[in-house]
Amino acid sequence: MNKIKIGIIAAMEEEAAGLIQKMTKRTEEKIGAFTYHAGLIEGQSVCLLQCGIGKVNAAVGTAVMINKWSPSYILNTGSAGGFHSNLTIGDIVLSDEVVHHDVDVSVFGYESGQVPGMPVTYKGDRKLLSCALNQKSEDPTVHLISGVIASGDSFISKEDQISRIQTVFPQVAACEMEAAAVAQTCHLFGTAFLIIRSISDVVGDTDNHISFDEFLPIAARNSIDIVLKIIKTLSQ
Repeated sequence: MNKIKIGIIAAMEEEAAGLIQKMTKRTEEKIGAFTYHAGLIEGQSVCLLQCGIGKVNAAVGTAVMINKWSPSYILNTGSAGGFHSNLTIGDIVLSDEVVHHDVDVSVFGYESGQVPGMPVTYKGDRKLLSCALNQKSEDPTVHLISGVIASGDSFISKEDQISRIQTVFPQVAACEMEAAAVAQTCHLFGTAFLIIRSISDVVGDTDNHISFDEFLPIAARNSIDIVLKIIKTLSQ
Protein backbone atom coordinates (compact mmCIF):
# COMPACT_ATOMS: atom_id res chain seq x y z
CA MET A 1 0.00 0.00 0.00
CA ASN A 2 1.33 3.45 -0.95
CA LYS A 3 0.25 5.92 1.73
CA ILE A 4 -0.38 9.44 0.44
CA LYS A 5 -0.99 12.70 2.27
CA ILE A 6 -4.00 14.14 0.44
CA GLY A 7 -6.88 12.44 -1.33
CA ILE A 8 -8.98 14.56 -3.68
CA ILE A 9 -12.49 13.63 -4.80
CA ALA A 10 -14.28 15.43 -7.65
CA ALA A 11 -17.51 14.37 -9.32
CA MET A 12 -17.15 15.80 -12.82
CA GLU A 13 -14.41 16.12 -15.42
CA GLU A 14 -14.57 19.92 -15.25
CA GLU A 15 -13.93 19.71 -11.50
CA ALA A 16 -10.98 17.31 -11.80
CA ALA A 17 -9.11 18.15 -15.01
CA GLY A 18 -7.36 21.27 -13.72
CA LEU A 19 -5.94 19.35 -10.77
CA ILE A 20 -4.79 16.42 -12.90
CA GLN A 21 -2.92 18.90 -15.10
CA LYS A 22 -1.06 20.19 -12.03
CA MET A 23 0.18 16.74 -11.02
CA THR A 24 3.74 15.58 -11.62
CA LYS A 25 5.05 12.01 -11.56
CA ARG A 26 1.47 10.98 -12.24
CA THR A 27 0.43 7.35 -12.46
CA GLU A 28 -3.00 5.86 -13.05
CA GLU A 29 -4.65 2.84 -11.49
CA LYS A 30 -8.04 1.52 -12.51
CA ILE A 31 -10.14 -0.15 -9.81
CA GLY A 32 -13.56 -1.21 -10.98
CA ALA A 33 -15.04 1.67 -12.95
CA PHE A 34 -12.82 4.22 -11.18
CA THR A 35 -9.51 5.64 -12.41
CA TYR A 36 -7.25 6.93 -9.63
CA HIS A 37 -4.47 9.43 -10.41
CA ALA A 38 -1.54 9.39 -7.98
CA GLY A 39 1.33 11.85 -8.06
CA LEU A 40 2.61 15.11 -6.61
CA ILE A 41 1.09 18.59 -6.33
CA GLU A 42 3.18 21.29 -4.66
CA GLY A 43 5.52 18.51 -3.55
CA GLN A 44 2.73 16.74 -1.64
CA SER A 45 1.74 13.16 -2.41
CA VAL A 46 -1.83 13.15 -3.67
CA CYS A 47 -4.38 10.78 -5.15
CA LEU A 48 -7.25 12.16 -7.21
CA LEU A 49 -10.49 10.52 -8.31
CA GLN A 50 -13.21 11.76 -10.62
CA CYS A 51 -15.91 9.63 -9.02
CA GLY A 52 -18.96 10.57 -11.06
CA ILE A 53 -22.17 12.23 -9.91
CA GLY A 54 -24.17 11.10 -6.89
CA LYS A 55 -23.76 9.79 -3.38
CA VAL A 56 -23.13 6.12 -4.15
CA ASN A 57 -20.34 6.92 -6.61
CA ALA A 58 -18.79 9.32 -4.11
CA ALA A 59 -19.00 6.92 -1.17
CA VAL A 60 -17.59 3.91 -3.02
CA GLY A 61 -14.82 5.92 -4.66
CA THR A 62 -13.82 7.51 -1.36
CA ALA A 63 -13.86 4.20 0.51
CA VAL A 64 -11.60 2.54 -2.07
CA MET A 65 -9.19 5.49 -1.95
CA ILE A 66 -8.97 5.45 1.84
CA ASN A 67 -8.57 1.67 1.98
CA LYS A 68 -5.80 1.58 -0.62
CA TRP A 69 -3.88 4.85 -0.12
CA SER A 70 -4.68 5.83 3.52
CA PRO A 71 -4.67 9.60 2.95
CA SER A 72 -4.19 11.85 5.96
CA TYR A 73 -6.76 14.25 4.51
CA ILE A 74 -9.61 14.09 1.99
CA LEU A 75 -10.55 17.22 0.03
CA ASN A 76 -13.81 17.07 -1.90
CA THR A 77 -13.90 19.77 -4.57
CA GLY A 78 -16.67 20.84 -6.90
CA SER A 79 -19.72 23.00 -7.50
CA ALA A 80 -22.98 23.57 -5.66
CA GLY A 81 -26.21 25.50 -5.72
CA GLY A 82 -26.25 28.50 -3.43
CA PHE A 83 -28.90 28.69 -0.69
CA HIS A 84 -27.36 31.50 1.36
CA SER A 85 -28.82 34.90 0.43
CA ASN A 86 -25.41 36.55 0.20
CA LEU A 87 -23.85 33.99 -2.14
CA THR A 88 -23.31 34.72 -5.82
CA ILE A 89 -21.88 32.74 -8.73
CA GLY A 90 -18.26 31.76 -8.07
CA ASP A 91 -18.29 32.23 -4.29
CA ILE A 92 -16.85 29.44 -2.14
CA VAL A 93 -18.57 27.52 0.66
CA LEU A 94 -16.38 25.45 3.00
CA SER A 95 -17.91 22.70 5.09
CA ASP A 96 -18.43 23.67 8.69
CA GLU A 97 -20.94 20.81 8.69
CA VAL A 98 -22.41 18.45 6.09
CA VAL A 99 -25.84 16.79 6.11
CA HIS A 100 -27.97 14.47 3.96
CA HIS A 101 -31.05 16.47 2.99
CA ASP A 102 -32.79 13.40 1.50
CA VAL A 103 -32.59 11.09 4.54
CA ASP A 104 -35.64 10.92 6.82
CA VAL A 105 -36.19 8.21 9.43
CA SER A 106 -37.59 10.68 11.96
CA VAL A 107 -40.56 8.37 12.59
CA PHE A 108 -38.12 6.27 14.65
CA GLY A 109 -36.87 9.24 16.65
CA TYR A 110 -33.90 10.25 14.52
CA GLU A 111 -33.24 13.82 13.41
CA SER A 112 -34.02 14.82 9.83
CA GLY A 113 -30.97 14.02 7.73
CA GLN A 114 -29.60 11.49 10.22
CA VAL A 115 -28.70 8.00 9.05
CA PRO A 116 -29.36 5.55 11.92
CA GLY A 117 -26.16 4.93 13.83
CA MET A 118 -24.51 8.02 12.35
CA PRO A 119 -24.24 11.61 13.63
CA VAL A 120 -26.83 14.18 12.53
CA THR A 121 -24.16 16.17 10.70
CA TYR A 122 -20.52 15.60 9.78
CA LYS A 123 -18.07 18.30 10.81
CA GLY A 124 -15.27 19.33 8.48
CA ASP A 125 -11.78 19.03 9.95
CA ARG A 126 -11.03 22.18 11.96
CA LYS A 127 -7.40 22.39 10.83
CA LEU A 128 -8.35 22.12 7.16
CA LEU A 129 -11.23 24.57 7.59
CA SER A 130 -9.01 27.14 9.28
CA CYS A 131 -6.38 26.67 6.58
CA ALA A 132 -8.97 27.16 3.83
CA LEU A 133 -10.58 30.22 5.41
CA ASN A 134 -7.17 31.90 5.46
CA GLN A 135 -6.83 31.58 1.69
CA LYS A 136 -7.81 34.22 -0.85
CA SER A 137 -9.14 33.53 -4.32
CA GLU A 138 -7.25 34.78 -7.35
CA ASP A 139 -10.47 36.67 -8.12
CA PRO A 140 -10.95 39.45 -5.52
CA THR A 141 -14.73 39.40 -6.05
CA VAL A 142 -14.98 35.80 -4.80
CA HIS A 143 -16.06 35.42 -1.17
CA LEU A 144 -15.21 32.47 1.07
CA ILE A 145 -17.57 31.43 3.85
CA SER A 146 -17.99 28.38 6.04
CA GLY A 147 -21.42 26.87 6.41
CA VAL A 148 -23.67 23.85 6.21
CA ILE A 149 -23.58 21.90 2.93
CA ALA A 150 -26.51 19.59 2.19
CA SER A 151 -26.43 16.62 -0.18
CA GLY A 152 -28.99 14.48 -1.96
CA ASP A 153 -29.39 12.53 -5.17
CA SER A 154 -31.40 15.23 -6.96
CA PHE A 155 -30.58 18.48 -8.73
CA ILE A 156 -32.52 21.05 -6.72
CA SER A 157 -34.52 23.37 -8.96
CA LYS A 158 -38.23 22.95 -8.12
CA GLU A 159 -39.98 25.24 -5.67
CA ASP A 160 -41.23 22.39 -3.49
CA GLN A 161 -37.70 20.93 -3.21
CA ILE A 162 -36.25 24.31 -2.26
CA SER A 163 -39.01 25.05 0.25
CA ARG A 164 -38.61 21.70 1.99
CA ILE A 165 -34.84 22.03 2.39
CA GLN A 166 -35.11 25.62 3.63
CA THR A 167 -37.77 24.56 6.15
CA VAL A 168 -36.12 21.39 7.46
CA PHE A 169 -32.50 22.61 7.19
CA PRO A 170 -32.68 26.42 7.56
CA GLN A 171 -28.92 26.79 8.08
CA VAL A 172 -27.97 25.29 4.70
CA ALA A 173 -25.66 27.52 2.65
CA ALA A 174 -25.21 25.26 -0.38
CA CYS A 175 -26.71 22.12 -1.83
CA GLU A 176 -25.17 19.45 -4.07
CA MET A 177 -24.98 15.68 -4.67
CA GLU A 178 -21.83 14.11 -3.14
CA ALA A 179 -20.48 15.88 -0.04
CA ALA A 180 -22.44 14.03 2.65
CA ALA A 181 -21.44 10.68 1.16
CA VAL A 182 -17.77 11.66 1.22
CA ALA A 183 -18.16 13.02 4.75
CA GLN A 184 -19.94 9.91 6.07
CA THR A 185 -17.32 7.64 4.51
CA CYS A 186 -14.52 9.69 6.08
CA HIS A 187 -16.34 9.50 9.42
CA LEU A 188 -16.50 5.70 9.17
CA PHE A 189 -12.76 5.48 8.45
CA GLY A 190 -11.69 8.23 10.86
CA THR A 191 -10.22 10.34 8.06
CA ALA A 192 -10.07 14.15 8.27
CA PHE A 193 -11.99 15.87 5.47
CA LEU A 194 -13.06 19.21 4.08
CA ILE A 195 -15.66 19.96 1.41
CA ILE A 196 -14.92 22.85 -0.96
CA ARG A 197 -17.82 24.02 -3.12
CA SER A 198 -17.99 26.95 -5.52
CA ILE A 199 -21.41 28.28 -6.43
CA SER A 200 -22.46 27.45 -10.00
CA ASP A 201 -26.13 28.38 -9.68
CA VAL A 202 -28.49 29.96 -7.18
CA VAL A 203 -31.58 28.03 -6.12
CA GLY A 204 -34.82 29.82 -6.77
CA ASP A 205 -33.69 30.96 -10.19
CA THR A 206 -36.21 29.33 -12.53
CA ASP A 207 -33.42 28.60 -15.01
CA ASN A 208 -30.81 27.43 -12.52
CA HIS A 209 -30.14 24.28 -14.57
CA ILE A 210 -29.09 26.59 -17.44
CA SER A 211 -27.04 28.68 -15.01
CA PHE A 212 -25.29 25.51 -13.83
CA ASP A 213 -24.19 24.59 -17.36
CA GLU A 214 -23.05 28.13 -18.07
CA PHE A 215 -21.15 28.80 -14.87
CA LEU A 216 -19.78 25.33 -14.04
CA PRO A 217 -16.35 26.20 -15.55
CA ILE A 218 -16.09 29.27 -13.29
CA ALA A 219 -17.16 27.32 -10.21
CA ALA A 220 -14.76 24.47 -11.00
CA ARG A 221 -11.86 26.88 -11.50
CA ASN A 222 -12.51 28.73 -8.23
CA SER A 223 -12.84 25.53 -6.23
CA ILE A 224 -9.64 24.12 -7.74
CA ASP A 225 -7.86 27.39 -6.92
CA ILE A 226 -8.66 27.01 -3.21
CA VAL A 227 -7.72 23.31 -3.21
CA LEU A 228 -4.31 24.16 -4.67
CA LYS A 229 -3.79 26.86 -2.06
CA ILE A 230 -4.69 24.44 0.74
CA ILE A 231 -2.24 21.86 -0.60
CA LYS A 232 0.50 24.49 -0.84
CA THR A 233 -0.13 25.62 2.73
CA LEU A 234 -0.06 22.04 4.03
CA SER A 235 3.33 21.58 2.36
CA GLN A 236 4.91 24.43 4.33
